[in-house]
Amino acid sequence: PNYPVGTYVIRFTVVDKCGNSSTKDITVDVVDATPPTAVCINGVSASLQPSGTVNVTVNQFNNNSYDNCSSTLGLLIQRLDQNPLDAPTTTLEYNCADADGVTQHGVKLFVADAIGNMSTCLTYIVIQDNVAPVITCPANKIVQCTDILTPAVQGIATAVDNCPIFQDSISHTDAIGGGVGNICQVLTRTWRVVDLANNVSTCNQLL
Repeated sequence: PNYPVGTYVIRFTVVDKCGNSSTKDITVDVVDATPPTAVCINGVSASLQPSGTVNVTVNQFNNNSYDNCSSTLGLLIQRLDQNPLDAPTTTLEYNCADADGVTQHGVKLFVADAIGNMSTCLTYIVIQDNVAPVITCPANKIVQCTDILTPAVQGIATAVDNCPIFQDSISHTDAIGGGVGNICQVLTRTWRVVDLANNVSTCNQLL
């Protein structure tokens, strides 16, 4: 018969032809020495939040890992792209420095049964930044035809993002249209900002 995990006493009895008998008891410990089977999802992606970080949990990497005895398994994950490695945990945090949308950041999934038997599997996560920056144009202005129209004089757009924005990421192009009446011309200055993940936002300033 198949016995579940536990301690059992097995009694052996021997009887000879004359009916004489003798018994012997043997104690048997049935233990679970078989580790669970760790099954990883092959590749995971996650997007940064407006805070510039994203937290991922063990459930995003586990693909129905299983065990021969335990129905409930202990799950932990560990980043493999750090030196030294942090201890395994239930949640990992990634930030702007990880979010190039290409790099496969290694992750190890630890799966333990109720007895403490453990197995692992390897996978990876790609971090994306899909949050577009917010750009604010200088105010529209009515200027004289002889005024200097450079951004240094007429204003420079500003931008904020969930990840750092560098000033050289903000650029502009000018389109000049003909005026009417006492308006000699209309300049539409389109400001453009590109963040580190190549998300783009624009706005227009009229002069």
